Amino acid sequence: MGIVQPALQEEEAVLPSTPITSYHSPSISLTLSSLSPTTNNKNNNHSPPSSTCSTSSDHPPPSYTLPLYSHHHHPKSSWISRFKIRYFHFNRFIQYLILLTIFMIGYMLGGSQLHLNSDKSKSLSSSSSSLPITSTEQLARFVLRQPTIPFLVTINPTISSDSSSVSNHLPLHSLVHHPSKPNHKIPSIIHYVFGMSSDFGGKPFGFIHYASIQSAIQILRPTEIQFHYHHRPGGWWFERALEIEGFTLVKERDVTEIFGRPVKHFAHKADIIRLEALRDYGGIYLDLDVFIVRNFDSLLNQEVVLGQEARPTAKYKRRPGSSSSISENGEPVGLCNAIILSRPYSSFISRWLSSYKTFNHLRWADHSSVIPWTLAQAHPNEVTVLGPRAFFYPLWHEDDLWLVHKTTDWDFDRSEQFAYHAWSSISHATYLQSLDPDRIHATGGVEMGESSFTYFVRRFIHDSIRQEWRDAVHNRTLTR
Repeated sequence: MGIVQPALQEEEAVLPSTPITSYHSPSISLTLSSLSPTTNNKNNNHSPPSSTCSTSSDHPPPSYTLPLYSHHHHPKSSWISRFKIRYFHFNRFIQYLILLTIFMIGYMLGGSQLHLNSDKSKSLSSSSSSLPITSTEQLARFVLRQPTIPFLVTINPTISSDSSSVSNHLPLHSLVHHPSKPNHKIPSIIHYVFGMSSDFGGKPFGFIHYASIQSAIQILRPTEIQFHYHHRPGGWWFERALEIEGFTLVKERDVTEIFGRPVKHFAHKADIIRLEALRDYGGIYLDLDVFIVRNFDSLLNQEVVLGQEARPTAKYKRRPGSSSSISENGEPVGLCNAIILSRPYSSFISRWLSSYKTFNHLRWADHSSVIPWTLAQAHPNEVTVLGPRAFFYPLWHEDDLWLVHKTTDWDFDRSEQFAYHAWSSISHATYLQSLDPDRIHATGGVEMGESSFTYFVRRFIHDSIRQEWRDAVHNRTLTR
């Protein structure tokens, strides 16, 4: 889909050749396990972490049993001995009294502090809704209240949410669906949309698409892959994709209009189909140039997950003659729709689809990137937003493409990102189109064709498919 060019703020403009990890970050030096847990949903309580070595106040102090004193039992005891025993008993009573006093003081102080914190939090929450969203909040890579989701972004609502504006609707397919429930996970279904034009946008299904699917299969391990298409692709690599277990073809209509507004470009048609698929089935939508770096397990309890897209800055120059343009405002401009996670019939996806009532095919990225970001700020409880480095980094600028495809400096594993979007609309002709199983496995450094990208992707292309491809080339059943 089209590229929106939001800006990274100054503190974000570090050398991409330095991987950003939880233990090596220019802005924070915390490990993920050190961050305190809560969830990013409608019932976010901001509860403090519990200590694993705290002592409980529920256990009373040890008790002592004293022998009963009686003049009959001790007829010869003097008044001094009686005084000593009574004094000993009185001393125990003092100790009990001191412990009880300390406990009551602590309880009273703790209760008053809780009320004070509650009043402060209410005051802050009431005032924060009217404050503007700072670029620091928007581009935050880590939030202390959510250790299981790195790159999480905190969003303050710009307007009050009104869920009554969302109405239930029937699915496009002849299946029975039920509205999303809060305790349901995002289904383990992967959706791809391809072939919305007869010429496939000049990029027919090939090796790089197959490698993208393999990365999702091997890391996400989905229960099903739904391949949505209008024009069915062909070729040797697509035949290999059809052999994948759980790979299902879903024939889609030709989207010529939505809400009475014309839809002309195949990319806009694909935008609509992906949202309808997520509305009706739920799951994980991926562009066919997305490569999965690590699993999405920490994201599947959310309702909808999207990632910010940022624009590059001129803080680094790697490519000879590089001249990146400087971004002034440092704020993200959109949420990229190349990766979307959603439960079926989520409120946010329904809002997104409803926004197409104002669709204008001349406005390239409005409904794919800009409008979902506006909706996320208006209804932050309906969506989880991750920072630009979660899905869409390195960026689409030529400097970043050079870093990934012409150097070995970027380490995808150490970056801790969930996925890499290869920006095929820009990189296909220059970098992706020429790749094949042999070139992916090239070794010997940059001079021999090895790069950060080939080193990362080769793990998904096993020797068996590589040999099968070689045999097909040798037998001239496949054009190299």
